[in-house]
Amino acid sequence: MNNEKERLTEDQRQFFIEWLCVASRGFSREYYENMDDQKLEKQYLLNVPQEV
Repeated sequence: MNNEKERLTEDQRQFFIEWLCVASRGFSREYYENMDDQKLEKQYLLNVPQEV
């Protein structure tokens, strides 16, 4: 399955899932595991603290 967009590595996916499970508390691990890479990365970027 070739996709022109860069895919997350398995390590990146697991890191995002772990981080979101700890940080957001509102959704289960399964919720994040069922997301595609693009949505998972977007959720992470929306929730990670940003430097100001």
